[in-house]
Amino acid sequence: TGLVLRLREVCRIMETRLRRLLQILATQAEAHAELPLAARTRAQLATPTSFGAVIAGWGAPLLGQLESLDQLRPRLLRISLAGASGNASALGPRAAELRAALAAALELGDSEFQWHNDRTGLTEFSAWCTRVNAGLARIAQDYIQATRPEVGEITLTACGGSSTMPQKNNPVDAETMVSLFQVSAAQDALMTQSLLHTQQRDGVAWSLEWHALPQVCMATARALQLATALAEALRPDADAMLARLEGGHGLVYAEAISFRLAGIMPRPEAQAEVKKMCAAAVDQDCRLAEIAAQRFPDIDWQTIMTPEGQLGDAPRQARAFAARAGSL
Repeated sequence: TGLVLRLREVCRIMETRLRRLLQILATQAEAHAELPLAARTRAQLATPTSFGAVIAGWGAPLLGQLESLDQLRPRLLRISLAGASGNASALGPRAAELRAALAAALELGDSEFQWHNDRTGLTEFSAWCTRVNAGLARIAQDYIQATRPEVGEITLTACGGSSTMPQKNNPVDAETMVSLFQVSAAQDALMTQSLLHTQQRDGVAWSLEWHALPQVCMATARALQLATALAEALRPDADAMLARLEGGHGLVYAEAISFRLAGIMPRPEAQAEVKKMCAAAVDQDCRLAEIAAQRFPDIDWQTIMTPEGQLGDAPRQARAFAARAGSL
């Protein structure tokens, strides 16, 4: 019961920080709903999207975790009053009544069954923390990639210097967030091991929990602090994003050309034709739009092959997330 009372405060801290982070991400998503950038799939340039949609992709799983926390609380925040081996014999014939009264006094849920050897609620909370940490680490990893000097799509704010290289500005907070997720995931594995309780109370499994659960809680709480600071300081470089879209011979529009040609020929033929045009653009060191205009002059490629023309549903996704998270 003492542990549960502490975890109730942990839940409050986590929820407060998570709500704050989501509100900041909502503001950023709304502000950049139509800011185009090149999406990446499998670490390679893919198609145009919007930075606001990227932020929404960061935040949407965290919205789900906020809902999950409300669902988890009743299974976690419940009293334990059942005696040494769980039969509550020392409490006499009014054991259930006394347990319910104490639960009410402490504003915890009642627990009809003892849970000395059932650590499901605790391991579920550990897993919840680790899922939150995974979402935060995902933001951090994208941030690290986008702030690399050769990419520069997000302006790197002052983080960490080097002892020997004065020009360096290292994304230390983002790196720390990734490390905190790895700590949480490793300790969460121990929490899963602690589910294996022998008989009515198991000292081995119980002590595993003492080592693992505090680390998971602290890693998640700290990662939420760092993520909030990072989100507040988030500054996209629109020029760098546009340069990435317009560079590389304009190959980010290959899919758009393929879909347009699929309207006038079988799709496999359209894809084969676009592959040839991509190769030609690289060989001739020109833009894919020029090759497309030469081969299919009757199509208005200038309308199709623009960042704004290929954002699709991205701005709506950004604004839908902003509306939902902003209302928290």
